[in-house]
Amino acid sequence: MRTITLSKAAKAARLTRRFRCGVQFDATAAAFPEDRFTPREWAQIEADPMLAVIDEGAAKIATPEGADLDLRQRIIAAIANLSADEFIASGAPDLGALRAALPDDAKAITAALRDEVWEDVKANANGDPAPETDTTDAE
Repeated sequence: MRTITLSKAAKAARLTRRFRCGVQFDATAAAFPEDRFTPREWAQIEADPMLAVIDEGAAKIATPEGADLDLRQRIIAAIANLSADEFIASGAPDLGALRAALPDDAKAITAALRDEVWEDVKANANGDPAPETDTTDAE
């Protein structure tokens, strides 16, 4: 299963939707099974700098043992839905914005967890530049 949404670059350009392979993608992350698109279509989607593709299986494999996988997946989904102004200068998601997006998990979302999840997102998002992570948010 792969999740597709608008990339950070698309959000910065204030795009609200993107059409690729006969499907409209927007700021709401949408999950698709591997067989939904042909290998050629997946390559087109992954090469599009305005789209971010997150391989959910890869993100889970990269997660350290003992971590709350469900929380990490909720954070990934929340990051995909953040607006361009909800990222800090270094490119990482704003800690306060993540906590506001996930109020039930706010206490569990630390800067360190945000940074770990952000690294997973960057590693799995094709076409997006990899900004350095700033860990200076107040807890």
